[in-house]
Amino acid sequence: VTGSEMIKAVVSTQSTGASTEKRPKSSKKKKIKYIPEEEELLSSKEWLKKYGLKPLGLHLESLMSSHKHSSEYIRVTGHRVGAKYCDVFPKVKIRGEKMHMELHHHELVQYEENLDHVISRYLRRWRWLLLGPHRVFGTILEETIVICIDTSGSMITVINELKRELCALLWTVLKPNKIKFNIVQFASQITKFRDSTVEPTYETCLAAAEFIGNMMAGGNTCTLEALTEALGDESAGATYLVTDGKPDTSCRAV
Repeated sequence: VTGSEMIKAVVSTQSTGASTEKRPKSSKKKKIKYIPEEEELLSSKEWLKKYGLKPLGLHLESLMSSHKHSSEYIRVTGHRVGAKYCDVFPKVKIRGEKMHMELHHHELVQYEENLDHVISRYLRRWRWLLLGPHRVFGTILEETIVICIDTSGSMITVINELKRELCALLWTVLKPNKIKFNIVQFASQITKFRDSTVEPTYETCLAAAEFIGNMMAGGNTCTLEALTEALGDESAGATYLVTDGKPDTSCRAV
């Protein structure tokens, strides 16, 4: 017996006087929570907790009805269907439990459209994380930071790119989000932008961009001294270290 013949058999129970129920009206379009176009400064874990498929109402379980081995009312057919007809309907195992799809066609089309939109938004978030200053510094979540920049001789091949990304960080992340900052440049010796962290005003960012522009690669790598100086600023919530080589002192000491 084919699946279509079995479904016809189920539907035909209406004409034989079997117990049936009224078919509910088609459900209205579900409103889903959309992801804002502007990127938020959140860790990937927090971002997915807020905008993952489950919080958006697009997780797989939302398409399924729990399978029970008894006569059950099915919206799509508008009739009760016994467990012996289970194989007729699309099913999938979720966490070891057999689940059946129970959707009208327009609901499935809507789900596909919503899922396409969300996946394209996920891709934009992914590109945002891999481009610009985020590729070097990650997502800065703290309100006050100190950035330690290695400008030793080994950095000569990447120093210009690093300076560009650092300037981009100033104007696209620190200033718009009002993140207080300081910069510690280190090679054979340490040079600080300011004595302590400062507000990201236009004038301060302009002065910091000039400070960054004057950075030149050369000398040794006094990483321990730079970190000691940066961590001595108790107002900073985090210290970001950008370096490519071993420090002059032992790694254990650092």
